[in-house]
Amino acid sequence: MTGARKLCLTLKPASERQLDRAIGDALLKKPDFIELRMDGMPIREIPKAVQRVHRVMGRTILTLRSKEEGGDYAGSDSERKEIIESLLAEKFKLLDVEWSFYSRNKKFVGELRDAKIPIIASYHNFYTTPSKRVLQNLFEEMSGVGKVVKIVTMANAPSDNLKIMGLYQDNPKRDDLLAFAMGGYGQMSRIMSITSYNAPFAYCSVGKPVAPGMMGIGEMRSILRAIPRP
Repeated sequence: MTGARKLCLTLKPASERQLDRAIGDALLKKPDFIELRMDGMPIREIPKAVQRVHRVMGRTILTLRSKEEGGDYAGSDSERKEIIESLLAEKFKLLDVEWSFYSRNKKFVGELRDAKIPIIASYHNFYTTPSKRVLQNLFEEMSGVGKVVKIVTMANAPSDNLKIMGLYQDNPKRDDLLAFAMGGYGQMSRIMSITSYNAPFAYCSVGKPVAPGMMGIGEMRSILRAIPRP
């Protein structure tokens, strides 16, 4: 089973003013999807900023990554809920909801699901890659929370790629799993997830990487061209 080989370009503008230029530059790269990391800009600017990108909203993933999961958002859960509620009228592709936030706010996230909000349930471990059994248990717990389950760990050795790719091997019929490892050792898993397995897309950068081990969209495309489809 092979993935769709779709690429998602991650943007993290520092302000509403930077957003339009960032979107324009991103469109020149012709990504399949765009991830808008809203945690890079002031909280007060987020609702208005998102309203400015209607031309790409249908293929945009909205992400407000918290400090506890490697981002810059330091607000409270209550503030996060208010931000999310202010964005629900927008027709975005996916709303990234961290597993830690879900664990504390199951009722709120349940209401989002009931309202047919497309959710990507995400988990990030910036320190290690747990055992295959721990990863599988996590996947089973997260399944059903969102339209996509995203599990991302840190690779501290090449063998960690085998652990995280084991999720695809153990769940070959699932098309809602997005799993890979960060860091230099984990780059192979980013490639394998969409060339050997059924990941819905892979994250890429333009300019400075937003996450450890994230590759530029040009580099990723060159690699994909060199790997024939089975």
